[in-house]
Amino acid sequence: MANTFTNLWAFRIVCLSGLKRFIAHFLSCDQEQPIWTGQLDMNYDDIQAQMIAFAKNISLSMAYLLQDEMNLFGPASTLFPLHVAYQAYKSLDSAQQVNIAYLEKIVDQLDQKGMKSARALVFDD
Repeated sequence: MANTFTNLWAFRIVCLSGLKRFIAHFLSCDQEQPIWTGQLDMNYDDIQAQMIAFAKNISLSMAYLLQDEMNLFGPASTLFPLHVAYQAYKSLDSAQQVNIAYLEKIVDQLDQKGMKSARALVFDD
């Protein structure tokens, strides 16, 4: 179940990132005939708050997934969600340094468990 939720949260972050780019592009376009006339219900602050919440959920779930009882299935399933959480933290602002440092500790644990490529896979831009 933890794998399902961490991947769901990661997917939501990916969708919110796309929505954030769409809103930025849509609001910067100066078109004679707009393709959409509705009001945007979400703003950057809402999107960023949701992205941070999902990234924190991913971060906090890692303690469960890295238990020794999970064998390889736990650690192997962490790479995509960790990468997405890292990208979310990095894209938001410098106040996320504490959260990025927490992710670095998680990646160090993955390295100790034998996943030597974890650092490159999670932190590769």
